[in-house]
Amino acid sequence: MVPIFLIFSINSLSPTETFDGNGSARIRNLKDVISADYIVFACANGVLKKADISYALLQN
Repeated sequence: MVPIFLIFSINSLSPTETFDGNGSARIRNLKDVISADYIVFACANGVLKKADISYALLQN
């Protein structure tokens, strides 16, 4: 089977990531977790990335 790769773009004519949204975002419902392994953050260019929580705490 050949994998299919799609790029999903909202309000952008030239997306640079697999999901590229130009505008605000909202998450209406997140599940509670018992332990957190990663945090999500945005780089200066707006790309979302994840970091191990222990690494993120050391940066402060």
